[in-house]
Amino acid sequence: MIEKEAGSYDVTFVGCGISCTAVLLGLLDKLQKNSSSKHTLFKVAIIEKNPELWTGVAYGSRSSVNSLTITNFRDFIPPGEKKEFTDWLQKNLNKWSGEFKLKGALTSKEWLSKNFNTAKDLQWDDIYIPRYLFGQYLKEKISHRLKNAVKNKLIAIDYYNGIATDISGKSKYRVFIQEKDGKQIVLASDKVVLCAGPPPIKKINVPGKMNFTSIDDIYDPSLPATLSKIKKLLTEVPEAKNRNILVMGSNASAIELLYIINSTPGIKKNLNKIVFLSPSGQFPVKINDNGSTVFQFENLERLKKKRSFSAKELMLAIRNDKELAAAGSISFIDVYTQFNVLVVQLLDKLADSEKRNFHCFYGADFSKLIRRTGGEYGGAVKSFQETGKLLLVKGWLTQTKNTMQGAGINYIPAGTTDETTIKFTFPVLINCGGSEPVNNFSSSELIANLIKAKICTVNCTNRGFKVNRKLEAAKNFYVMGPLLGGIFNSSGKLWHVENAKSIFSLADVLAKGLVEKSKR
Repeated sequence: MIEKEAGSYDVTFVGCGISCTAVLLGLLDKLQKNSSSKHTLFKVAIIEKNPELWTGVAYGSRSSVNSLTITNFRDFIPPGEKKEFTDWLQKNLNKWSGEFKLKGALTSKEWLSKNFNTAKDLQWDDIYIPRYLFGQYLKEKISHRLKNAVKNKLIAIDYYNGIATDISGKSKYRVFIQEKDGKQIVLASDKVVLCAGPPPIKKINVPGKMNFTSIDDIYDPSLPATLSKIKKLLTEVPEAKNRNILVMGSNASAIELLYIINSTPGIKKNLNKIVFLSPSGQFPVKINDNGSTVFQFENLERLKKKRSFSAKELMLAIRNDKELAAAGSISFIDVYTQFNVLVVQLLDKLADSEKRNFHCFYGADFSKLIRRTGGEYGGAVKSFQETGKLLLVKGWLTQTKNTMQGAGINYIPAGTTDETTIKFTFPVLINCGGSEPVNNFSSSELIANLIKAKICTVNCTNRGFKVNRKLEAAKNFYVMGPLLGGIFNSSGKLWHVENAKSIFSLADVLAKGLVEKSKR
């Protein structure tokens, strides 16, 4: 291993997905406004292990071109980007729709058939758009802005293709980069912005010698590559009854996988069963577009009449009313607007300490109760259910066994303590079970090192790092994106910082702290 001092920078971005793009756009805005004939060149370093910059996994080539936003356009798009993005969509309508139809095959044709005329008439708000379109827009925008900023000597930018493994220092930092050839580069930086994406995915524990294939990350190296792998694996299974897939989890990435498989030639047709095993045993619920359902929230209304109550009592009332609704065949999603107004009122009534308790201890569980999805994704679930190929299992994995036909699965069904076996065997296991907790045992060398060095402290949710209102984990060390999950201060109170809207809302806050150049 060779260590080399590679340069000194005003700001170093660790990771270059959508979080980095949002902050950098805000930084360029502020540098432009503050520029004068006496300004000095602002030096920026970008560290990214993947060849594709600016989009991250969700909005780039590692997702399928058919992957859609989980919420509709109205709820997805950052307000400051809405007009510019819709103008871009309209200006490039024929170009992107033609490319989309070609690349997305049957799925894209169905999407265009349903949504093209609405989009053409500029009625975007209720559409669930292909995410890569926002990624293309961002790439064009940031590339144009950077080109002008470099030309006008406002900024100098260097790119490093590698992984940041460690960061040391206090208020000024040394960033250690592992390149693909094994060499180590060290950067000096006055400020650091950690945009490294979510914590690593929790891996599936499997036996050493396997007659099945385990896929821990469907986006590694890309979702299209994963689909090709699944297709090949299923065709190699001689008996149709053994062509089964087990998916661990039933979250957004799981339902996205089902949606893409639904119209992927050579997978759905050859598939016997696709089984989703998760503690909830259900997908995000399809949103009811008419919103006409009304429900009496007995427990929440009772709580509303009390002068004071705890975070624990509020969560219990929410769960009890959810069970009452389910007993009446009413989904929370069908009464989401009514429910949301009531919960916001009750959260406002909580004492400050109890607001924090709700955020820390119940926020993640609460967000799972109200997971929603659009018509296209919900339609894929319905399609699989009609063919009898889909099975949702509520419980916890206990053991993965190797058999001649593939993986045998033992699990504990929810509500019991008795281990049982899923009756199918699986040549393919897919992990959609979510990320590791953030702690000093993280499989991410960088996350573990930052915690051990006390540059970063884990927040109360164990989902991200504690930051101040300027989004600093330590002096001149900023955090943006999923590792802000659980933020609770005057700049934001969020359980997740993964969608474009929340990222852009916080990016401007962070960019303000980067403008003042530190003295070297």
